[in-house]
Amino acid sequence: MMLNKVSLNTIGLNRIGLNRIGKPSRASSDRPYIDPEVLASLKAVCICYGKSNDDPDRAVVKNLVDPDNPFVISNAAYTEGSGYADKDSPYYGAFVTDGVDDLITSTKTVQEMLRGSSEYTALSMIHHIDVPEGNIHSNTVRIKLGSWGTSNGITSFSNNKTGIYGYTVKNQNITVINNILGDKNDYGIRGGDYTSNLEAKFSVVGWIGEDDILRETASIAWYWTIIANKVLTTDEINQVIAYFNLDRTLNPDILCNVKKQGITNENHAEFGDKLIDFSGNGRDIQLNNLAWKGDSGIGKYNFSNINIIASNRFEGAVTTNKCHFTKKLINTTSNFCDLLVISPNEPIKFKVSGLSDGRKLFVANKSGSGSNYNFDNGEHEVSLSFAEGVGQNNPFGVTGDIGDIDVTVEFIPSHAGALCLDGVNDFGKVTGMPIYKDYTVVADREIIDGLAENADGGVALKGSRYLTGAFCFDCKDAAFSFGTPKMIPLDTKRFISYQSKYVSNGISINIGTATDNDELWIGRLGNDKRYSKIAIRFLMSFPYSMSEFLIERQLKKHKLGTLYPDMVEFRPIVKSNLPYSSISYSVNPGEYISVDSMVTITVTLPNTSDKLMEVSWNAISDISISGDNGVYEITGKVGKSPQKINMIISIYLTMLSNSTLISNETLIKNE
Repeated sequence: MMLNKVSLNTIGLNRIGLNRIGKPSRASSDRPYIDPEVLASLKAVCICYGKSNDDPDRAVVKNLVDPDNPFVISNAAYTEGSGYADKDSPYYGAFVTDGVDDLITSTKTVQEMLRGSSEYTALSMIHHIDVPEGNIHSNTVRIKLGSWGTSNGITSFSNNKTGIYGYTVKNQNITVINNILGDKNDYGIRGGDYTSNLEAKFSVVGWIGEDDILRETASIAWYWTIIANKVLTTDEINQVIAYFNLDRTLNPDILCNVKKQGITNENHAEFGDKLIDFSGNGRDIQLNNLAWKGDSGIGKYNFSNINIIASNRFEGAVTTNKCHFTKKLINTTSNFCDLLVISPNEPIKFKVSGLSDGRKLFVANKSGSGSNYNFDNGEHEVSLSFAEGVGQNNPFGVTGDIGDIDVTVEFIPSHAGALCLDGVNDFGKVTGMPIYKDYTVVADREIIDGLAENADGGVALKGSRYLTGAFCFDCKDAAFSFGTPKMIPLDTKRFISYQSKYVSNGISINIGTATDNDELWIGRLGNDKRYSKIAIRFLMSFPYSMSEFLIERQLKKHKLGTLYPDMVEFRPIVKSNLPYSSISYSVNPGEYISVDSMVTITVTLPNTSDKLMEVSWNAISDISISGDNGVYEITGKVGKSPQKINMIISIYLTMLSNSTLISNETLIKNE
């Protein structure tokens, strides 16, 4: 979109890339995007994943952004309880400290890492094994013995829980980071005047004072640490996590996927009437009381049974959802397949194949009024009504002359690929689940018939009762977290729904004090024997609260869909031939918006005489540009992500010396 046309001999200043000098470029086009300024701000990215106790450099954890500043492990035995977790351990990818004298520190001091910056971010992923309550300080910057209240670190409160947590420091203000992974109430700030201890090295857990004595140790599993010499926003932290794949060790405790399993109403017995757990933990869900037809099984069918009766003049075979006519025995136009319909006023979908020689699929209307139907090959939908007292049989047949046929009528469910529970007595249950202190549960689910009362048993329940377990998920009128409800209107339509300890689909919920057990139920309110009429396509749970960003990453990892259907991530990537003073957006980068939403980008140039000459966008349509005096607004509709934006700026020419002038041809070529 051209604001003003310029000739190729128009003079400009070749400062191409000056706003990016010294900043690393994106390493590979197949890696997630990271803002070059964010990447340049990183002074430590140290990851344990892939390390083992047999490595010759086992005492050193490489720093991926500064090879001269690895993290060093001291005093470890490199055995169980003091070393790297084995591959078969739920702690794999972590280094386990013994809580006695194991120490993990940076090579450089914090002051050396900051390089004069007065702000920074420190963040780690840590699992607490044996932590003295109220006395564990991690992500610690401290060396002075008399600096209580003036050192930086996180006070942590709970064992057997995992978190991604840390803090930011700016203007001597310390802000906790606790909204990514884990129980937000497990972490508190310990800090004050950050300048008092900048000569200290960063310590993952514990710290060594001026007297060389190690203090405040604990047994933890440490996965990784990042340190930046600026305050990172939540979106920028998410970029770092994605770019370095820092959430690779996150795995569900249970993952059931109906489509991936391939279970049907015909082969369910081969699976022992179970939903298979694809997490690798062997927690298969036993299904109970399913009829494996109609509205109780895989897919919801608006009838209960199909049968070719002997009096009909066909040979063939039937299954729970298919009629296969193979021979017509006499010349007639009135031969039918017997179909017993439970909900005859609902549409029935079916696919016809094999019709030839002018034959039709004949469907009788048995309501006593209305026309009968004739269908060709292909997919069809028809509402069949049956008058009260009229026999519910013989609606389907094949017209045509005598002769061999090979016709198939396959009925299509209204909830294809989903496990459907009838709301009467169908349910699933598994024992042997972990005992949750924190959690996230996610499911692709739908309340059948769109009635909230059909979710009386919830979608999933952790524990034996909704008042005593970790969660009751998508119940008809409330979300329960550790036994305490939050009244929330239930969205009955199909979507990927989630609940964590403090949040249900973005809505804050109440937290109780109930103690969990090892049971997980689907479609039934545990021992209360209340049931749900629901369709479930997948279900998974985790032992920690997760941000939507991490949940979305798991959905992509397991190819399960998205939290944001018909939406697009706003991820602007801006390039400019010349520097601009500032840029702002009407939508925060990293947020999801509806496709074709209008966004506005405001660009401020260094001088009021500077001009925004041209803007091109790969993913935005209906672009318009307005503004003057060095401030411009660009608006357009977002179609996909990321949005790559190229700007051409022309600066006030009388300010330039002859030695700095070049033609626009060179300027554009260099860009």
